[in-house]
Amino acid sequence: MKHRFSATVWRDGDWYVAQCLILDIVSQGEAEEAVLDNLKEELEFYFDSPQSTIPTRQDDLDSCFGSWLAGLPTAQRGK
Repeated sequence: MKHRFSATVWRDGDWYVAQCLILDIVSQGEAEEAVLDNLKEELEFYFDSPQSTIPTRQDDLDSCFGSWLAGLPTAQRGK
């Protein structure tokens, strides 16, 4: 799904700054084209689906905690 947003661009010293006012997302760049590309990337990141950082499979859990579990006595391992 495509979204269209307006942006305000201004110069601040050596940098260009772009802001999407409706979402209050700001980016900067050394040229006007660069700052708009950077803002587009920030907007894409904003609308990306979040990715889970929690392991969902036993194999993932084993790879995360395997060495830690190996140091525990067998009775405490839960197996």
